Amino acid sequence: VTDLSPKFSAAYKTGLIVLPGEGFADQAVALGDKGKRNLPYDWEMPYYTGLVHHIYKKDYAAAAREFTHASELPGAPANVKYFAALYYKEADQRKIAYELFKNIYETTEDEFIRDRSLKYVLHLEGIFSLEDAVNKFRSQTGRFPNSLAELVSQKIVPSLPVSPLGFNYSYDPASGKISESK
Repeated sequence: VTDLSPKFSAAYKTGLIVLPGEGFADQAVALGDKGKRNLPYDWEMPYYTGLVHHIYKKDYAAAAREFTHASELPGAPANVKYFAALYYKEADQRKIAYELFKNIYETTEDEFIRDRSLKYVLHLEGIFSLEDAVNKFRSQTGRFPNSLAELVSQKIVPSLPVSPLGFNYSYDPASGKISESK
């Protein structure tokens, strides 16, 4: 159908929705790529392709790139950029997610998205401050702290940040890596 009518957007969208559920996620992505070539200003092509990357391929970085692309096209709703930021965070590309959430907070007119974006900004700032504190501790002592509480007891930080999203900040003393969990 898309060869006979390359501008028929419903054929691409239907394929992007149906194919992955039938076990054809790679073919759906290829169809989405074709749709982006033939309908370069249709925000739904990268949007639905991003959903395939997220739901069926579990490739959050690819999903984030698709949602970012979709958010830059005419007519894309404000939540598409928000989804891009979420998936960059899930792909452990926190700096990119932080910048997107900050930009969304500063520019969106959607109150819900503005509020959630601010919470993610503050949440990520908590992670960044803990990473900085762990690095400072390591530079002072030559080792990673045994726990996040040790950052407080050694007066590296006055207190541990609290996520406005209800996440817990987790810490791996072997690697010094900060993570999050619900």
